[in-house]
Amino acid sequence: MAGVTTSAAANSAELRGPAIRQLLAAIAELRWRLFVNSMRTIRGRLEAVSRLFAVFTMSMLAFGGAAGLAILAYMAVERGRFVYLTLLFWSVFVFWQLYPVLGSAFAAPFEFSNILRFPVSFSSFYALNVAFGLFDPVAAVCLFWLVGIFVGIGIARASLLPWAFVILLLFGVMNVLLSRAVYVWLERWLAKRRTREVLGVAFLFLMISAQLIGPAITRERKHDSPMLKHAAIVARVADFFPPGLAKQALVDVRDGSAGYALLSIASLGVYTLGVAALLGTRLHAQFTGENISETLAPLAVAQTEPVREGWNMPLLPAPVAAIFEKEIRYLLRSAPMIFTFIMPLFILVLFRFTPQRGAGGSSFLVKAPDWAFPIGAAYAMLILTNIVYNSFGADGCGLQVYLTAPVKFRDVFLAKNLAHTNVLGVAILSVLVATFALYRPPSLAITFATFTGLLFAWPVNLAAGNLMSIYSPKKFDFGGFNRQRASGATALVSMGVELVVIGIALGVLFFARYLHRVWLAGLIFLPLAAIAFVAYWIILNLAARRALEKREVLMAEICRT
Repeated sequence: MAGVTTSAAANSAELRGPAIRQLLAAIAELRWRLFVNSMRTIRGRLEAVSRLFAVFTMSMLAFGGAAGLAILAYMAVERGRFVYLTLLFWSVFVFWQLYPVLGSAFAAPFEFSNILRFPVSFSSFYALNVAFGLFDPVAAVCLFWLVGIFVGIGIARASLLPWAFVILLLFGVMNVLLSRAVYVWLERWLAKRRTREVLGVAFLFLMISAQLIGPAITRERKHDSPMLKHAAIVARVADFFPPGLAKQALVDVRDGSAGYALLSIASLGVYTLGVAALLGTRLHAQFTGENISETLAPLAVAQTEPVREGWNMPLLPAPVAAIFEKEIRYLLRSAPMIFTFIMPLFILVLFRFTPQRGAGGSSFLVKAPDWAFPIGAAYAMLILTNIVYNSFGADGCGLQVYLTAPVKFRDVFLAKNLAHTNVLGVAILSVLVATFALYRPPSLAITFATFTGLLFAWPVNLAAGNLMSIYSPKKFDFGGFNRQRASGATALVSMGVELVVIGIALGVLFFARYLHRVWLAGLIFLPLAAIAFVAYWIILNLAARRALEKREVLMAEICRT
């Protein structure tokens, strides 16, 4: 019987699967081997450099922010202004939850659904998901910030340290769980086209609204608006949310009300348990095999409408015209294109109606309206380069059509470049119209220099984008949350190209401005544009050849599921 019991226990252990520490060790070793193997390619080395740059940036943000928050927390506690702790806690909370949604990710997200291919229990799956949230760059930065607040409170009043440790620990756990819950639920909603469109509009609205907070506060202060009197009501309501509860618990400890402090901590614990349950609900659906897809079962439907003909573009070859039409139709349906059209106009409106402190109370563009058109045009071009540097990212398995159809890959690149150029042209014209309406018509010299500068900068970006679309492709899923449109290597190269192009353009403009001959900048840009067009044409043919040579890499990266 002892032998049978031992055998049964061994079989039971096998059914339960490996321990979580073994899973963590296996995942860590796998990630390390992937990193080592990636260093064998140029793209892998560029990715490593971009990650080092991201780590350096986030480290400066973490340590610098922690030092600043420590000083602010010390001043708030030392002077008895605990209300300022609310601002510190809300700053950490908002950055922790909103930046991953509205900002760009520093690293490609890990697909946790792949872990379900291995024998893991639900508790292990849940723990791995939460553990991964601890190593997210934004979470790491915010945890450093909480440490800074803890140090500042401890230096100001050592008696608060035990309570501050418990409060900040619980506040950090709640934020980690909430960030993971937001992540998995947004991925669930973005898997459907209808909710994806609604959330896309909501995100765009949030990004635009965030830019209006500062100008609105400045305007209200300038006019002594009665709306500021309602700030106290908003502050009272905010005390019922986790950042306010964390502050209120510290206030109760300072006042000697340990019972009320425990009540605030318990309320924060209720928030934490609720968020944990919300995250568990979504992860349990994934664990039990939920597969969200927009694809409907094929139905036998009689065709009642005739097939519509393509656009009539006699100046373009038929393959180029067909791909051009496809690109335009797809681009007009994407949120990045809406962002491309709206944001340059919004920036011009923001600078036009934002009052500034100091003499005159006007923004830079109001005082120098001639520069409104160049700045808006440059901003529109910079936004569009996010798509140009990963031209095949949204094609998915449709890339196979380009490789098997009787069409030259050079024509594919040319059609995509023409589509992006047309979108940029419409964006530039809208910026020009907005400049006329909001400021004043730019001078002929400024307009001439702007258009010739674009003739130089745009072919350079197209050429670099074509090469990076081949050498560093990355599949872009519109249904995924927090996904970069391009790889880290592409982002690094594009940043270098933009720095060079902008540096040359600014040098030419400042030189012409120094000579008080702005029109001279346009004349200098003309030969630079001619050189850029020749380089673009050469690289266009080179990229077409390289695409066929690297078609296996393209297919593996773009068509993978």
